[in-house]
Amino acid sequence: MATADPIVEDNYELELSRVRNKIITTFREFSECLKEREQVLLKELDDVLARYHLYKLEIEKMKVKKTALQRTRSFIEEDLNLSPIQNVHQDILTRLNTELGTIEIPKQPQMMYFVCNNNILLDEVKKLGELVERELTSKVDYKSKINPVVSVCSWGKGMDNLCGPHAVVVDNATGNIFVADTGNNCVKVFDDSGKIMYKFGDVEGEGKMSWPQGISIYGNNILVSQASSFILNYQLDGKFISRIGIPGKGKLEFNDPRGLTFDHNGDLYICDSGNNRIQILSKEFVFKDEFGQNSLKNPWDVKLTRRYIYVLDESNPCLHLFNYDLILQKSVLAR
Repeated sequence: MATADPIVEDNYELELSRVRNKIITTFREFSECLKEREQVLLKELDDVLARYHLYKLEIEKMKVKKTALQRTRSFIEEDLNLSPIQNVHQDILTRLNTELGTIEIPKQPQMMYFVCNNNILLDEVKKLGELVERELTSKVDYKSKINPVVSVCSWGKGMDNLCGPHAVVVDNATGNIFVADTGNNCVKVFDDSGKIMYKFGDVEGEGKMSWPQGISIYGNNILVSQASSFILNYQLDGKFISRIGIPGKGKLEFNDPRGLTFDHNGDLYICDSGNNRIQILSKEFVFKDEFGQNSLKNPWDVKLTRRYIYVLDESNPCLHLFNYDLILQKSVLAR
């Protein structure tokens, strides 16, 4: 009986072992490739999900802003007891709810002034009231009647242009309109017909403006808040008087101040946006009080009525109503 050749058997075992090792190595390499590919696919999936959630957040923010705007208007009309605008037809409300800048209504208004789409728009309140009364009793073609009487200033850097204006205020004594021409680092002054008169704040020196964001008139002077974290004080003719405050977090220190307004006692309320608070200064610009640290997040503007201190919050976004004990009463925010 023939016997197997030991040499042949040894060669067979070696070849079998080599093939087995090669298969194992190849399988391991393939497994590593699969794991790497799996990680790549998982990362791509995470990116897709992240973008999806961002889109959802943006949609929710848009819904919140829309609802907040509707609730804000209803609360303001209730508090101010606006008439006849508060009962205006919904189509007119929609028309008026165009993205407006800061609204300043004189104590005895003959005109309403808006900063909207970098234009100054004027419309007579009396005519608007008559129009609303007609709308409540009959169908009229109001769309062609509430357009602005005057539209001035296109986008740009020149004397007759505006660049990203942030605020507007009216001098009740003269009817002149003061606009914070933010992108051009100055305040421009128009007469009540919309004609440019003069500008100030763009000349080198101590009174040079840097991104003006809020303006308020008191007597024959005007205050202008600066993104560079202080307030500038001018005469209405543009002559520089003084600088108020310094950058910081303490009393009479500011971080990106924005809207500002005076109460009937002459106290000054300032949106200290970067410090998430409202500072109150006396008529001599001495620190008196502060509030909102636990509820505000980048306050943009502040307005006063007989019942409430209204603070518009940018990052929430919502409208906070404080009483004059500086206690939060309610917040207008979509749920």
